[in-house]
Amino acid sequence: MLAACLPWLSASAQVLDLSGMDGGQMLDQAEEWLDQIDEAVTRVQELAERTGEQESDLSKMRCIREKLAALQGFQRLAQEAYSSLSALVSQGDVEGMRHQYTLISVASGRVENLCREANECLGEILTYAGDSQRAADIDEEIPDETDWTASDSANLTLQRITPGTPLPEVTPYQ
Repeated sequence: MLAACLPWLSASAQVLDLSGMDGGQMLDQAEEWLDQIDEAVTRVQELAERTGEQESDLSKMRCIREKLAALQGFQRLAQEAYSSLSALVSQGDVEGMRHQYTLISVASGRVENLCREANECLGEILTYAGDSQRAADIDEEIPDETDWTASDSANLTLQRITPGTPLPEVTPYQ
C-alpha cells in the first residue's frame, strides 16, 4: 500500500508557479494528479477490504475507513475542479483556471498525507534500513571471573543484615 503512495509523494507539495503555464499545461498536470488520486483511493479501498477480512481490531478498521472517506471526498473535489478547469480553459478565464488548478493541487497534497495516514492506521509503515551490524570492543584486561560483590557498599550491607533477623512488624510494603 505504501508503495502506491511513494512514487508521487511530494510532487504536489511544490510551490505552485503558475506564471508560465497555459490552460493546456494546467489540464495536463491536473489530469496527472487526478490519476494519482484515483490510484491512491483504489489502493486504500483494497486495504480497507483486506482489513475488514483480516483484522479484528475495530479501531484499525474505523481509522482506515475514516481515511478512505476523506480520500473519496478529496477525489470528488478534484474531479469537480477538473471539470470546472476544463470549462474555464475553453472560456479563457485565467483567474478561474488558477483557482481550480490550485484546488486540484491542494487535494493532491491532502491525498498524499491521507495515504500515509491510512498506512499508519494499520501500523504498516515500518522502516527497514538494512541488516544491523554490531561491533563490540572487549577490554582484554578485565578478568573473566570478576567478583561483583567485592565492593565496599555490598560488604557493608551484608554486614548489617544478620541471618535470621526478622523483618520489622510494619514495613512500607504491608
